[in-house]
Amino acid sequence: MGSQLADQLARFEEHLRSERRLSPHTVNSYLRDLNKLADWCAQQQLMSAAALTSQHVRRCMSQLHHRGLGGRSLQRWLSSLRTFFNYALKHQWVRSNPSAGIAAPKAPKKLPHTTLDVDQTSQFVSTRGDGWIDCRDRAMIELFYSSGLRLSELTPLNLTDLDFADQLVRVTGKGGKTRQVPVGSHAIAALRSWLTRRSEIPSDDQDAVFISARGRRIAPRTVQERLRLISLQQGMQGKVHPPYAAPFLCQPPAGIQRRPARHTGAVGPCQPLHHPDLCPPGFPAPVQNLRPGPPARQTEKRPRLSIATGTAGSPPPHSTAPGIATV
Repeated sequence: MGSQLADQLARFEEHLRSERRLSPHTVNSYLRDLNKLADWCAQQQLMSAAALTSQHVRRCMSQLHHRGLGGRSLQRWLSSLRTFFNYALKHQWVRSNPSAGIAAPKAPKKLPHTTLDVDQTSQFVSTRGDGWIDCRDRAMIELFYSSGLRLSELTPLNLTDLDFADQLVRVTGKGGKTRQVPVGSHAIAALRSWLTRRSEIPSDDQDAVFISARGRRIAPRTVQERLRLISLQQGMQGKVHPPYAAPFLCQPPAGIQRRPARHTGAVGPCQPLHHPDLCPPGFPAPVQNLRPGPPARQTEKRPRLSIATGTAGSPPPHSTAPGIATV
C-alpha cells in the first residue's frame, strides 16, 4: 500500500469514528472494503487516490468478482468506495469520483428462508432444563421473544438497564440511540430466575446481564451457537434466527398498523401466537385485525342488449324506442 493512500485511508477512518460517530462494526466494514482496493493498488503501484480512475475501479472489481465475491458484496464494496471518494473530493485529493456510475453484477435471487409457524415458535420459546446454562438461555430467548431485541442489543445489556417495577428494559440500538422496550411477564419471570443463579459462577463483569460459563460478558457468537444447538435439540430443520425474527413475532400495540404476512403459515404481526401475558400491565393489548384488506372491486353489471331490428341511426341503449330491448 502506498504511503500517501495509507494516510488518506487513516484520515477517512478517523472521520468515520470521530465526526460521523459510526459504530465499530460499520467502521470495520468500510475498512475491509477499502483495504481490498488498497491491496490491489499496491500490486499496481498506485500510490494515491488521485492516481485512480474508473478503469482501475472496474479492473479491481473484476478481479474481486473472479475471486468469488458475489453481487451483493460488490455492491457494498462500491458503496464504501463512493463514500471514501466523496470524502476525498471535499479535501481535494481527487478531481472526480472514479467509482461513480459503476454498477456491480446483479446478485442472484434466493428463495426466502422457511419461517416458523405458531407451534414451532411456541416450542422454541418453551425450552426445558434446570441447569445454569439452560436458565440463562431461557431468559435470553424469552427476552428476544417478548421485546423483539436485536442480537447486538441483547449482549451489551447491563443490570441497570432492567426495570422490573415497570417491566421495561433500556436498550441501545443502531446509531447509539437509546429506547425503552416493554417486557412480558414470562420474560420477567425468566430474568428473575436467571439473576438468582447468575452468581453461581464468578464473573469478571459484574454489570453484564448475561455472562458465559467463563464468567465473561456473553459474546454474540456464543448466543448464535446456543440458539443453533437448541433448535437441533428440538428437531427443527434449518437455522433459527430469533434475533432477526423477534420483531415480527410480537404483536404491535393498538393503533400501529403493519403490513400483514403474505405467506400462509408465516409468523406475522397479524397472526397472534397466544403467548400469555406478552404485554406488561398498562401496555395496549394486541389487535387481531390491524389493517383490513382492500374492499372487493365492484364491477358494474350492464344489461345485455338484443337488437331486434338493426337500422342505421338506432337510439342508444336503455332507450324505450322500438327495436332495442333489455334482457
